[in-house]
Amino acid sequence: MGPRRVLHPIPIAVLLTASLAAGQAPQHPPASAPAAAPAPAPAANGAHPVGTPEKPVPVSPEFLRKMRGAIRYDDDLQQAYTYTERRRDVRISGLGKVTVGPMRTFEVYPSNQPGRTYKRLIAVEGQPLPADELARRDAEHRQNIIAEMERDKAESPAARNERLAKEAEERKERDAIVNDAFAIFQASVIGREQIDGQDVLVMWIAPRQNVSPKTREGGYMKNFNGKIWVVEADGEIVKLDLTAFDDISVGLGFVGRVHQGARLEFARRRINNETWLPASSHITAKGRTLLFRPFDFDVRTDYRDYKKFSVETKVTFEPPKQ
Repeated sequence: MGPRRVLHPIPIAVLLTASLAAGQAPQHPPASAPAAAPAPAPAANGAHPVGTPEKPVPVSPEFLRKMRGAIRYDDDLQQAYTYTERRRDVRISGLGKVTVGPMRTFEVYPSNQPGRTYKRLIAVEGQPLPADELARRDAEHRQNIIAEMERDKAESPAARNERLAKEAEERKERDAIVNDAFAIFQASVIGREQIDGQDVLVMWIAPRQNVSPKTREGGYMKNFNGKIWVVEADGEIVKLDLTAFDDISVGLGFVGRVHQGARLEFARRRINNETWLPASSHITAKGRTLLFRPFDFDVRTDYRDYKKFSVETKVTFEPPKQ
């Protein structure tokens, strides 16, 4: 059996699609954090009141509603842009062996059709693909697009309805994950910073007690706490730094276990003064798969060179930069 991609137990989308934090996030909520304090009145200038790590201030229901309304899925937002993605894939074999692949660089050309975004591999470990290999892959992609367009023309009403129902179900599942995040995490404001020229609230989030998740991902969330950074004006989550304060069982422990201390960092940057898009993710984790195979990985993904998407960009590929 060949290797297959690992499904991380702490996917970014799970954790609100919220760079490294200024320092290591504390492993437990501040001792003085109020368990169920009433929401404070807004500050006189309309800004949200701000506390400190020693005296955090609960987030008002109004601001939580603003955050919920600001949630956008990054893959939807990225459809308006081409960009470069650099990443290593973590894979797990059928026997539970975990490996980290080479650093690969992709030019990403979006599509509004699910599954049709073209990730054009242009380099491996910093070495550009040979021109003939690049041309072969581009030609193969064009043939795939032509074949898909022909299938679209022949799609029956029943098949179209089935496809749309599947897409709606996937979006419903993503919404359920976000709903779990807002139900599970309790947030307190502990400071204020500036990111990309925006006033940002720094929050400490930790799981509430006695909350029953509705999704598998929600079950993972109950083992994390840490910091998130939220734009004060519009509620956009632009950065997070979360750490597992307990071990996480995957598949009741039979599939694997991620050890306490696993860490997820994610950052977005403001593009063209109009939207926030992914800048980087960084995941470190240790654990075991199939109860006995240890793993220890430290992987980072970077997103760069965002450009407004155009048909010409999609159809006419340029040689990769050396």
